[in-house]
Amino acid sequence: MLLYNTNTIVVRIKTLYIQGNSKNNTMDEVKVKVDGMNCNHCKINVESNLKKIKGIQVAVADLIHGEVTLKGDDINLDTVKSSLESIGYSFGGKLT
Repeated sequence: MLLYNTNTIVVRIKTLYIQGNSKNNTMDEVKVKVDGMNCNHCKINVESNLKKIKGIQVAVADLIHGEVTLKGDDINLDTVKSSLESIGYSFGGKLT
């Protein structure tokens, strides 16, 4: 039996939709390290809070690697850091 996380499926569909509809697919993509995510509730909390930031259209958290992939326009990492710290997570910086 295969189990799918419906939140992950929805995020993937939104990502594909945005990629197909953005102007020349010029959205920025940034990966950041986030410490303190341990469960699916953490994943949802981080994603939903980061998607509230102006310019971020997609936020996908990876619990296993402690990373979040952000897509959008003019992503402000200082705002990302503040948002994560305000909900109890540590911002580990931008990944290459």
